[in-house]
Amino acid sequence: MSFLNQDYYKLPESKFGLGSDNTEIIVFLIQYFRISGIVFIAWSIGYLNFSFAWILIFVFVYLLREKNSNARDIKATMIKSIGINEKDAILARLDDVPGWVFFPDKERVEWLNKILKPIWPNLRKFIGNILVDVVEPIINEYSSGLIGSVKFDDVDLGDVPPRFASVKVYTENVPPGEIMFDVEILYAGDANVKLSAKKITAGVKDLQFHGDLRVILKPLCDRIPFFATATIFFLKMPQIDFNLTNIANTFDLPGLRKIIDKTIEDAICKTLVLPNRLVIPIIPDINVFELIEMKTIKPKGLLRIHVIKAINLKKSDIGVFGGGKSDPYVKISGIGLPQTTKTIQNNLNPIWNEIFNFMIDQNIVLNPTILIQCFDKDEINDDFLGSVSIDVDNIISKGFEEGLYKLKGIQQGEILLKFEWLNVTQDKSKLNTILSHKSFKQQQQPTCILIIDLKSALDLPLVFKKSGVGEPSPKAILNVKDDKKISAIKPKTTNPIWNENFYFLIENPLSDLLEIKIQDDKSKNFICDFKMDIKEILNEENLMLDRVFNLHALTNDYNPKLSTKMVLYILCPSSNKEIHEELKNDLEDNSSSVQSYQTRISKHSIESLLSTNLFGKIRLAMEYKMNEGVFILNIFECKNLCSVHHSNLPDPFVKVVLLPDKKSKKKIRSIKDCLDPVFNEVIRWEIPLSELKRRQLSLCVKNDKPFLAHEKTFMGQLMLDLINIESDIKIEKWFELRDKKEARFFLDYCE
Repeated sequence: MSFLNQDYYKLPESKFGLGSDNTEIIVFLIQYFRISGIVFIAWSIGYLNFSFAWILIFVFVYLLREKNSNARDIKATMIKSIGINEKDAILARLDDVPGWVFFPDKERVEWLNKILKPIWPNLRKFIGNILVDVVEPIINEYSSGLIGSVKFDDVDLGDVPPRFASVKVYTENVPPGEIMFDVEILYAGDANVKLSAKKITAGVKDLQFHGDLRVILKPLCDRIPFFATATIFFLKMPQIDFNLTNIANTFDLPGLRKIIDKTIEDAICKTLVLPNRLVIPIIPDINVFELIEMKTIKPKGLLRIHVIKAINLKKSDIGVFGGGKSDPYVKISGIGLPQTTKTIQNNLNPIWNEIFNFMIDQNIVLNPTILIQCFDKDEINDDFLGSVSIDVDNIISKGFEEGLYKLKGIQQGEILLKFEWLNVTQDKSKLNTILSHKSFKQQQQPTCILIIDLKSALDLPLVFKKSGVGEPSPKAILNVKDDKKISAIKPKTTNPIWNENFYFLIENPLSDLLEIKIQDDKSKNFICDFKMDIKEILNEENLMLDRVFNLHALTNDYNPKLSTKMVLYILCPSSNKEIHEELKNDLEDNSSSVQSYQTRISKHSIESLLSTNLFGKIRLAMEYKMNEGVFILNIFECKNLCSVHHSNLPDPFVKVVLLPDKKSKKKIRSIKDCLDPVFNEVIRWEIPLSELKRRQLSLCVKNDKPFLAHEKTFMGQLMLDLINIESDIKIEKWFELRDKKEARFFLDYCE
């Protein structure tokens, strides 16, 4: 994504001729040999009788690299222009300028940029050392096997300093004794970083960075500089772009580039994006316990997002004969690590039915916003299909919200979302009620949040090395089910001090298990471990366990210990009794606008649904047989069906399909001349339970009209979401039939 508009800035054309300098001659020669090489390769392919397709592939890859390279050059030039002459930049183009231009609560800090410029030569050396000492181990922690271990050989951040575009200072809803502000940082300098990975030397140039950094100064005190610590973090993943040099530039292909970008994104997200943060002590003799307390995560609650489906998405992949589809997926960002749904292939009306949980940290996030984006999955570059921004504070105040949202930034498309807010409590008496709640049982969602303060370890075992026995470089690996967290690496010590905190979302604290393993980073051998039932915390006062645990070592020669603190928070659904009445009023108030599309309903439809059903009802039974791998649907009978002919009674029958697979369509026999038919039919589908939970059962009652007869066929429809289906549990109940539009909007659940 460009930081600025591409039309914003253009470099003047350089002259070439007798007066050109050596640099221009070198550029000319490079371009000459590059084109000559391309022509030679094309000639060689023909001479050796290779397929013509190789030429097309080579040209495609070359043009793609040129396009990406040119786009990055343009972005770097445009951002540099702001640093050189911001006034001319604003007058030339008002698109995508710093936040203070459009947001009155953001202020310019030009004085800070003027101070930064003369001290940058000294400051860049300090930042370079941080990259080597701090960033390099973090990148190696999250790098893939393809990249391997990364080493910074030389770090030169250049002569162009970063720029502070704007600052926003918060004065409301800030706890006493704190100063909180956001800094918008832009960087597009002439940095040149040399690094090596797997004996391959590469370089990074044209580094670009754009992000909003939150800074919290606390606690305020009477000693200079009048605050004890600085806490810094990003509310969301900053934008980063760069060019590779040397041999890495040759292999700067889309697939490899995605791996590199993903490694950098993981490293930043898991260290400096909420709920992770960096606490820097400012006053040297600050109490270490106060410092640990500042780092501790304190949950305010849990935001649960249900991504249900999208409707009428844009055709991003255009077919040869004019058709086209998209392979859509949804990305959720804004708080914590970005999360994505699965990709639905070739579908403009995808059904995801996926649930995501985001923990909100108290006293940290002000005015948080969730960004929900829809993309078309491509091998090279994912196409944008629209986005929705959600105000989290609005969800917290309501407790619940569900609706069909128009995708912005694109001409068409809507997405059906549901939001739930769950508060936290440490009242143990509420846990049994929550665990027995039907929604928690069926959806297998978290019921608790476990916060772990990993403090330190003592007397860790020595490890065997090539040179003999030596001290380990330990890191802690924490596991709860499939959720894994990894601590920082402490080089060459048997008494590491971490003072890090992590959180886990716990489904059932009565049965879940916490496992902590200590691993030597050099040899990759596990040197000791520890296991504990999470239910032990339930026996503690205030659900807090703070003690030193004995670690299990491979030999009895050591007595390793682990100091940690654990706090359990129970999740409680918001108990706002006015929620459902609010939703009903919202639908009535917005009836004029929602009437524009088939998935929306009118005010008349709401009133009819609240009073009398016009289409009758149907009695069904559903069960999934785990030992057979079969979903069984019993269709018993219908009552009070609507008549579709003024003189004759209809001949109703039922058609069913497990969407989106239309090949699963089945139908049962018709009953002659009846509005209360009794079918007693059984339909079976062989399907895995995990796949069934992602399906929707579409049931339609129709009139089996005679051939060439002028009679209506539609008699009512039912849409059932099967996400709550469980193995060997039979569900039998009456369901109301609706018309086509209302059935798509009022999605029933099997409960």
